[in-house]
Formats: sequence, C-alpha cells, structure tokens
Amino acid sequence: MRRALAWSSFFQLLLTGALWAQTNRAAITGTVTDTTGAVIAGVEVTASNLDTNVATKTTSNQDGIYVLPDLPPGKYSVEFKISGFETERRPSVTLTSTQVAQINASLKVGSVSTSITVTSNAPVLEQERPSVGTNMQGSVVTDLPMSIYNGGRFVEDFAVAITPGYSPISSPMGP
Repeated sequence: MRRALAWSSFFQLLLTGALWAQTNRAAITGTVTDTTGAVIAGVEVTASNLDTNVATKTTSNQDGIYVLPDLPPGKYSVEFKISGFETERRPSVTLTSTQVAQINASLKVGSVSTSITVTSNAPVLEQERPSVGTNMQGSVVTDLPMSIYNGGRFVEDFAVAITPGYSPISSPMGP
C-alpha cells in the first residue's frame, strides 16, 4: 500500500512538472537597493501591461527581492515606488513566453514627487534558468512553400520525411 502511494506521489510530481513546462507565462524578478547597495524592503513594484492596461503589484521582501509571476507575454512598464525615495520607471520591458526577466532597481533618496524614468532599450536578459525559445506567428509556418511527397502538409508526411532510413518507396505498406 505504501509503495503504491509513493509511486502515485512520484507520478503526480512528474505530471505537475510537465504541465508547468508548457505554460505560456513569464515572470519578472529582481532586487531593489539604494545607491549605496543596501537592500530596501517594502518597495511597491508594479508591472503594467501596455496592451491591456492590467497592473500586477507586489512588494519587495526584507532582502529587497520581489517576484511578479504568471504574467502574460507582452510589453510592460515597471515602476518601483516607496516613500522617501525617488520613483523609478522602466517604460518598455518586453517579456516572451516562459521568460524570467531579472530587473534590478537602484533607488535614490529623494522626495515623493521626484521620479526617474530609465529609457534604455537594452534587452532584458534571463538569468534565472537556461532556456532557448522563439516566438513566431502561426502564419510563418503555414505559409512556408513546402512540398513533401507530392505537396502534402500532413503530419504523417513530415514524420516520414524526417525519419532516418525510411521512405514511402521502401515502405512495405507502399506509397
């Protein structure tokens, strides 16, 4: 009975990992510090989707670390705000599917009305986990001029075309 329970738990963990790997979400994480490098707790971090105007908020923890998980891919503006410091804004951050973007902020001591906008267009690098991927429109694939075995676009034809050592000519089933 215990062995069955252990195997069941093991397979549930595997399934959970497989489902997580197929999500179409991104995340933003980072550390908020002051100009001396000391971490700042309690900073309100807001990521606003520029296409949908949906804002997602979080607060940095006692180590100055914040996480904004489960964000749909798209363009965002990110704002860091706390009383006694200048507000810092990143007006254009592009997130792709499954990306974990690390955006660190260094806040300057100042009044509440002072704000800084960082307009650098440097790409956001993913440092949390190694992954390779791409985003493309579905029409890119469907509009490709391909001709596999007399012009078909069937999955079976693609499978035959990429299987080493097999062709419909040598198949016992025939063409």
